[in-house]
Amino acid sequence: MSVAIKNLGAGSITSGAPGNLSPSLGGKSALIKMLTITNTGATAAAVDVTFSLAGGTAYYISKGVVIPAGGTFLIDNEITLQFVAGGTADKVAISTASSATFNFVASGLERDL
Repeated sequence: MSVAIKNLGAGSITSGAPGNLSPSLGGKSALIKMLTITNTGATAAAVDVTFSLAGGTAYYISKGVVIPAGGTFLIDNEITLQFVAGGTADKVAISTASSATFNFVASGLERDL
């Protein structure tokens, strides 16, 4: 089984356009070691982070965390993502109801199954 240290995803989110972090996991599992979310907007705004098992119910990892303008929020708890036979995979979604823009980066490990 090969293990790779890698960037598992990066992007931007605004209101109505959540950032879905579901690495291409065909035949692999992933471990998010650090999720960094930065508010690039001019005002403080809240962000939600959820986890879903293979497209199922979303569970909050964090809810309504207010990040100041120019501030950064780190989630350094490990989050496991796995590919499920049939082509679905677990995912992490980052969303906001505000007009602020957030950038996110997830880094960790990817492993062959």
